[in-house]
Amino acid sequence: MNLDTLQQLDHKTAQGVLAAAALSTAPNPGVAEAPQLLQRYTKQANDVLSEIRLRLRISPADDSIAARAAIDNVLANALQGLMLNPANVSSVLNRVGQSGRLAPVLYEVVQSKHFSNLFYTLGVSSNHVEDAVKHPDDHQHLMTEGVQENGKTLSLFMKQIISRDERNSHWLLVQTNRIGIQQHVQAAWRIYPSDVDLSQASVPIDALKAFVDVFGCPISVGDKKALFVDPQQFPFDANVKVEWTGAPPEFFVTFSQTTNSDTRLFRVGLAYCIDVPKYRTSLKKHGVKIHEPTPSMVSA
Repeated sequence: MNLDTLQQLDHKTAQGVLAAAALSTAPNPGVAEAPQLLQRYTKQANDVLSEIRLRLRISPADDSIAARAAIDNVLANALQGLMLNPANVSSVLNRVGQSGRLAPVLYEVVQSKHFSNLFYTLGVSSNHVEDAVKHPDDHQHLMTEGVQENGKTLSLFMKQIISRDERNSHWLLVQTNRIGIQQHVQAAWRIYPSDVDLSQASVPIDALKAFVDVFGCPISVGDKKALFVDPQQFPFDANVKVEWTGAPPEFFVTFSQTTNSDTRLFRVGLAYCIDVPKYRTSLKKHGVKIHEPTPSMVSA
């Protein structure tokens, strides 16, 4: 959708106006520059949002989830069309995204070759992943406090997939590294309630832990060893080892590591290791079309 409100603006100003419009829809943007940006472009941002509502036939009083999602979707397309440059005013939007305060649809989804080499063979596609991240049924941004700009922090997204055969209905859980307004995909797991007990899962990380309880192998971070290791903080000069001795020949392992120069601490955690052959056997049981791996698909 080409917005008439932006046509009369130069490229840099249009970026600022769209960033302000996106920030005005974000709950608690949480960065110091946000109020200045919002104040600078208050009228233009309101004009953009009014035009979007008019075109979508959404009344000014409609603040429903569906209305907000539709507006955010238009903003996301407009932001992508302007190719935001982190070196200028849009860096504020990157910092808000880094803090996990943007609507999911406003993030850009990045799927690396390393990710696709494994997970596209396990019954997911690029479109599945994109839809789960941008239009999740539930999502959770982790490590939102004290993060450094452009650092790698974690997000989880869940999308329910309904099948005519109830046994094959499942959740697609996508794990990402959040870098500014980009979500770099790390993993995408099909979680079947018939295989994984989700009765105690109230947020996405609970579902991930339940999945790891079924398909995981022990992993250790420092002196702590478990199927799933929650984040732990260490001094900068600590020598912390992450090990997954005993994992099967084909496995997937992931762990986060972020630093905070202000506190001189680094955090390692949300670590787990998946037995890929065991997981693949489960997928086959549910009729998922998968491709047998090559040795290069083993992920670490």
